[in-house]
Amino acid sequence: MKVPTSHFSNAVKFTEQGKVIVTAMRKPGGGVEIRVIDTGIGIAGRDQIRLFEPFVQAEQPDTRHYGGTGLGLSICRRLVELMSGEIRVVSEPGLGSCFTVSLPLVTAGAAASADAWPRTALRGLTVGLSVTLRELYQGVEQLLQFYGARAVKYDPDAPPATPVDVLVCDEQAMPRCSDADVVVSAMAPAVPDLTQTPVVASPYAWRGLLAAIAAAAGVEVTETQAPLSAREYAPATQLALLLVEDHPINQVVMREQLENLGQKVDLASDGPEALLMASGRHYDLVLTDLQMPGMDGFTLARRLRDAGLATPIVAVTASVGPDVAERCQQAGIDRCLTKPVGLVTLRKLLEDLSSAHMAARAAPGQHAGGDTLLHADALRRDQRALAEALLAGDAEAFAQRLHGLAGALSVMGHALQSQACRWLEQAVRRSGLVAIGADWQAFHAELEQLADGLESQGGTQGANYTTDLRHA
Repeated sequence: MKVPTSHFSNAVKFTEQGKVIVTAMRKPGGGVEIRVIDTGIGIAGRDQIRLFEPFVQAEQPDTRHYGGTGLGLSICRRLVELMSGEIRVVSEPGLGSCFTVSLPLVTAGAAASADAWPRTALRGLTVGLSVTLRELYQGVEQLLQFYGARAVKYDPDAPPATPVDVLVCDEQAMPRCSDADVVVSAMAPAVPDLTQTPVVASPYAWRGLLAAIAAAAGVEVTETQAPLSAREYAPATQLALLLVEDHPINQVVMREQLENLGQKVDLASDGPEALLMASGRHYDLVLTDLQMPGMDGFTLARRLRDAGLATPIVAVTASVGPDVAERCQQAGIDRCLTKPVGLVTLRKLLEDLSSAHMAARAAPGQHAGGDTLLHADALRRDQRALAEALLAGDAEAFAQRLHGLAGALSVMGHALQSQACRWLEQAVRRSGLVAIGADWQAFHAELEQLADGLESQGGTQGANYTTDLRHA
């Protein structure tokens, strides 16, 4: 417990406002992964490299305010390495940090038998939830859904028309929930006293919480089958997903959720990077944040649709009002999910897409025209950006754009053009824009010819493409 306790202590110390979340899950194939996520002061990239060295603390303006030497993280890393594990950190100043500890632990036989709950244990039950903290509500909701129960939001001042079988509330709602069957409390023991009324259970000890709910409903659970891991109840079809998210903490959480559901995930940190990646390969789904600096999710979706991409686009946002839903529809976005997104919601989304994906496989090449046109559109954008940087005399912006273009050309299979692009980049970085002259003119003409060819090819291939996955 030394390692997660140390990370949790640091998270609390450096988070004056917001929240600290601790999660633990079994990894597919064995082992455990523990994450400590906070919304604290964050850590700059230059400090992350040195963070696990002895006596090193991130250099924040108010470092002395927090105290400590950083020795704890050094010891943590050593302990984890001795157990053949690893520690990773993702952080951004002002946004927060996510420390992930992966350990190759083996499940003991006694612990395995203790987890033997069938997925149908609570089937048919309707459980009312009056829980204030959103993350806690969603965690209990997902747990109930996984074991077959139906969870409904319960307002004690306006109870639902349909009665619930079991009422679960937290300590904040307890004064208004006199008929509660189960009260969730962080201070409750892992094994609740089922003779109490109401039963007080810990929301973080899932087996005890399930036992409390089952006892309140008069359900006897026969422990015959271990619960399935996320990967085991994932859709059978593995999809290629593009996740577009600028927040480093959300990147970690969403990506690991999707990978634990057995999916292949590529990550883009902003809209322009997503456009470049989408131009280089086919994706079965694009998941994008809506509020991103520079190019937001609405603009990204419109650019993808204008380029001929028919792949489903799903927005992930903090809130979905009527105006947001309308803007999503206008931009060509198929569906909206509200953050934080749980495993059950993601699984349902992937199941729906798996059905569409299997149907689409019956029509080979149906995406070829759209993807080819997307390549052409990406080349046109790069040409315009390069011309603007050249006109402004911005050698650094010009070189950076060339660097990205070289990678895109390589992915598209144009090795010679990619090599020429890298040569131009090196020349600009060595001697500035004046060094490329006629070479740039020749390369620009070659890009123009390549884009023209792709547009012609995409138009021909797209003539017979009639299936729109936006309505699948």
